[in-house]
This record gives sequence, structure tokens and C-alpha cells, in this order.
Amino acid sequence: MAKQRLYTKIEHPGERSTHHRAAATESEHLTLDETAEWLRCSTRTLQRLLETGSGPPVIRLSERRLIFRLTDLRAWLAGRTTGRPEITPPPTGRKQN
Repeated sequence: MAKQRLYTKIEHPGERSTHHRAAATESEHLTLDETAEWLRCSTRTLQRLLETGSGPPVIRLSERRLIFRLTDLRAWLAGRTTGRPEITPPPTGRKQN
């Protein structure tokens, strides 16, 4: 029997989508490969971040099996965000009275 995917699309930060995971909740967990896809980086880059201790919080189920909480990933990304939180639109050239 073929392995069935439990989701239709991984949502990325700030992305609004009509596709949702079958059981999308804030306590949702992702595998290493799913987390790398969600972060839009390679699996190897995520592994390097974990090896150096600068990666997101991880739950180690066994010696080789890692999972990540979606809420932890969002918090980790928020802590790494730099610069202005919002982009201000350029002035239109009109003076307001």
C-alpha cells in the first residue's frame, strides 16, 4: 500500500492559503524534511544549524528521528528576524494638510 501524505500544502510564515493540513493545529509537528521545506532551505542546511546549536528547537524521538513543533519554528523565526518589522510604502509626493 502506498504511503499517503497527511497534508496538501505546507504553509509558510505570512502566507494565506485555502489549503490546510488535515489536522492543522498549533501543536502540529513536522519531520526534518518537512521542516526544511517549511523554512525554504535544504535538509543539509537545517542539519548544520542543529549541529552548531543555532537551529530551531527539536524533539528527539529516537537517536535518528527528529520532529519539530510548528509553534517552536514560528517563535525561532521571529527571534531571527532583523530590520524593520513592516515595510512602509514610499511617499506619493503629495503633502497632506
